[in-house]
Amino acid sequence: MALMWSVLLYSIVIFVMTVATGRISTFETKSIRYSGYTLISGIASLVPAFRGLTGTDTAMYKTVYLYGDAAYTRWSDIEKGYIAINNFFQKFLPLPAFFFLVSFVTIYLYLLSIDSFRDRIDMYVAAFILFTGNYLISMNIMRQMLAVSICLFAMVKYLEGKKILPFVLFIIATNIHTSAVLCVLFIVLDILLTKYQSRSLAIIIVAVVLLLTVNYVQIGNIILRFTGNKYYAGYFTRSAFTGGSFISYYLKNSPILIVICLYIYQYRQNRPFFVMFVALLVGYMMASIGAVVDTQVGRIGYYFTAFSSIVLGFCSKYDAILQFDGRNIVIRTNVIKTMVYIYYILNLISMFGHNYAELLPYGLS
Repeated sequence: MALMWSVLLYSIVIFVMTVATGRISTFETKSIRYSGYTLISGIASLVPAFRGLTGTDTAMYKTVYLYGDAAYTRWSDIEKGYIAINNFFQKFLPLPAFFFLVSFVTIYLYLLSIDSFRDRIDMYVAAFILFTGNYLISMNIMRQMLAVSICLFAMVKYLEGKKILPFVLFIIATNIHTSAVLCVLFIVLDILLTKYQSRSLAIIIVAVVLLLTVNYVQIGNIILRFTGNKYYAGYFTRSAFTGGSFISYYLKNSPILIVICLYIYQYRQNRPFFVMFVALLVGYMMASIGAVVDTQVGRIGYYFTAFSSIVLGFCSKYDAILQFDGRNIVIRTNVIKTMVYIYYILNLISMFGHNYAELLPYGLS
């Protein structure tokens, strides 16, 4: 019974928050939209705030918050930036309030990021992807999901032409979760793709990343050589095989990969979307390592797969136009949206079915 009520609770939150985000995004006045996003973030954050021990890593965050980082043994120390935040709020806030605050910032920055493209994307689709993905996962790996949202916001601002703010945010995110340093690759991607505006270059970048992901042990060796961090290098070099395969991973995600690739010509007419499209492909390839190595290394892809909301929101707003034998073949938005919704609904069912991140039952004490 507890499992059923937990699934029902999550489903209601996902549906209500998705509809609310879509409706609020239609207001032209920025202050009204931002106030609405504040309300949505606040309401949605109540669920993570009172989750008890739901979520695999929640016990760790609870222990660290109540007793300090020395009370919990890890292979690697928790980043000092997060510990500083933890220790500061520990003096003023009870644990649920701290969980609420972290969740609020995570959701709010994500909503601001997708709002930047609201005229060019389907906000209902973008919000649905957020609340069925990063929102639920944040009840487990809340520190990394906070870093992901900060980085997403930073990368969006970078695409808008801001220079100083994104780098400040990258530094903050890296001090919350070291893996956020990967977002520097986004700057490199943008510079290369903007300077050369070449489809061939995009293909080369994707091919190089694909080669590296297949030879993932070498990535671990590179990390060890340049950072000396055995903990994060070990995510790649430890051989804890899952029994999965790269083929099964790409087959599972093929509906989404096909959808985003249908719009490659339309992305090229809009620099930000072209850069985000390539970054999204890179993110999926990074995440593929997690299909064959059971060390949670696939989580490094989250920084770029966060663009799913924006890119798939774009795909869901416009018809896909393909050229074949001198003719245009049009795939209507209704077909695209149906594929996207079905994929993420099935992904949600799979998440609940396998109790991914120990999200069930909710409110575990």
